[in-house]
Amino acid sequence: MKTDHPGTSDEARLKVGQILNRILVDENMLATTTRDYYWNATGPQSRNLRQQLGEQVKDIERWLDEVAERAGTIGIGVQGNWLTLVKSTRSSAHPGIGLGADKMLSELLALHEELILQLRTDSDVCAQRLNDADTADVLTGLMKQHEMTAEKLRSELGGKPNRNPLISFNPSFV
Repeated sequence: MKTDHPGTSDEARLKVGQILNRILVDENMLATTTRDYYWNATGPQSRNLRQQLGEQVKDIERWLDEVAERAGTIGIGVQGNWLTLVKSTRSSAHPGIGLGADKMLSELLALHEELILQLRTDSDVCAQRLNDADTADVLTGLMKQHEMTAEKLRSELGGKPNRNPLISFNPSFV
């Protein structure tokens, strides 16, 4: 699916598409983890936690649509197949069963922080190397959304810095 994308070579457009599809994988993993924690929230904080996580899932789904729309705008297909998503994810988190609220929030904070780092890198690559300022703007806006969510999570955790060794990130996939 090719469209006219003035000022961007076909090779650059395909590389931008790869970046967007990787971001979609990461966002889908975050949405799935957030939904898992929503379903598995228990204890005295469960009502508030579910409300917060439910809002986050809706936000992430909106972000997914924005990234997918950008891919469509530049004429790139979107990888939405579940098997492709599972095989391609760069991050992981513990399942929600049995996790306390603070652990769930800490793991989500780590995932948002990893996405912030990746989005910053990807935005720079799109703007500087691939001559696609529009995609860079989309990614920068998404990064800002993750920054705001991370700040809310930090606040919920009492402002403690996140250093969760249980979450892994594989930047070699980039």
